[in-house]
Amino acid sequence: MGHYLERNFYFFIRTLGIVICIHIRVSTSPTIGYQFLIIIYR
Repeated sequence: MGHYLERNFYFFIRTLGIVICIHIRVSTSPTIGYQFLIIIYR
């Protein structure tokens, strides 16, 4: 159970990092940000 929670936590942190990265990209250059979103949600 603890191992599952730990893996979930790492996944959450990684997802959060990706979201922040996308947000920065969108703020800097919208086209790059939207291309990134398309790649992830394909």
